[in-house]
Amino acid sequence: MIGRNNASFTILHRYFWPQNLPYARMLKDIAETAVSGGYKVSVMSSKPQGNDALRGQSEWGEANKINLRLLGLGNETGQPFYIKVLLSVYYAFWVFWRLLCDRPDMVMVATTPPVIVAAVVRWVTTLYGGQYIYHCQDIHPEAMCLNENIGKGFIYRVLLWLDKKNVDEALHVIVLSEDMKKTLVCRGCKSDHIKIINNYIFECSPEDTNTGREDQKVRFLFAGGIGRFQNLEFLFDAIEVFSENNDVEFHFMGDGPMLDKLRGRARKSNLDNVIFLGRQPVQAALIAMQNADVGIVSLSPGIAHVAYPSKTMMYLGNGLPLLTLIDANTELFNFIEVNDLGRAVSLEHKDAVVEAIDDLIRKGRPSKQRRGEIKALAYEVFGKKSTLGKFSRVFNEC
Repeated sequence: MIGRNNASFTILHRYFWPQNLPYARMLKDIAETAVSGGYKVSVMSSKPQGNDALRGQSEWGEANKINLRLLGLGNETGQPFYIKVLLSVYYAFWVFWRLLCDRPDMVMVATTPPVIVAAVVRWVTTLYGGQYIYHCQDIHPEAMCLNENIGKGFIYRVLLWLDKKNVDEALHVIVLSEDMKKTLVCRGCKSDHIKIINNYIFECSPEDTNTGREDQKVRFLFAGGIGRFQNLEFLFDAIEVFSENNDVEFHFMGDGPMLDKLRGRARKSNLDNVIFLGRQPVQAALIAMQNADVGIVSLSPGIAHVAYPSKTMMYLGNGLPLLTLIDANTELFNFIEVNDLGRAVSLEHKDAVVEAIDDLIRKGRPSKQRRGEIKALAYEVFGKKSTLGKFSRVFNEC
């Protein structure tokens, strides 16, 4: 045990607030929690874009007595995969050098970039006698394989071997779900130091969810990355059945490698009730959720075992019931079914998805009372105060 009396604690991640990513913003609260627990905190990350963002970050660091270690890397969004790999390698070398210079007692490392940076933290803390917490937002390399970035060949086996060591040698490992913990255990990893702490609701709409919509169409909303993880072509197989249904709209907000393909499919199938909104800021997403009636969570087979969709909390925190396409008998599948939070559908038959969409359409737009009940349950399970309390207890054990 390190002891918290001015022990040095470094939180490192490729992105940090005010960069507009859920985990980057969540780390700000985690850093403040560590400070309130008596640690001397530093943050290692890439520089945010823009002078206002840099100024705001600097003022926050000074106010909370948090030391900022920032590396200029630029924005990797939309870059080819090999460019992202090169940036990750450069970042990993910087992490090694910076940690070796600072020698913090405790380091908290996440899974962006995957595997290698956690391995670097493991190597360098071993060199000088520090310890680390491994915060697994995703389980890699399994997630990379499911996303078809790598195959199950030599590179996969090397990364799997490395990450097993990353897990086993961490002081604590934090995952988001019981399914993710089971994935690590199935690898043969130790389990007694694995904690389950899910992400929390970080944005919500105002209390009044009556936005003045006059139409009675049931509006389904998908907000998030439009990529291979999301299994959206399978979802579109079902949506096409409702191409001539004037009682429903399907809104897709976000960007990603599958966007152009889905737009082309919508045009070809004359899906006039499918609307693409593109990438939008968080406030626009909140307004869209106020105006929506059902939130869509769609995952490819196996993804629920290596990740947990953070959009789930955002939908529920804004009072939306869910249409969820996910592996059966997973934590999220059972949570939706047990608490009557919409419909959870296994990834086996299109007809089951069609039936679930039809059922949600027939139920109509959720009432204000219904949305309030969903929101209350969401905050009970995914509330910020409860989640940060769990982090505080982990930090107290260091």
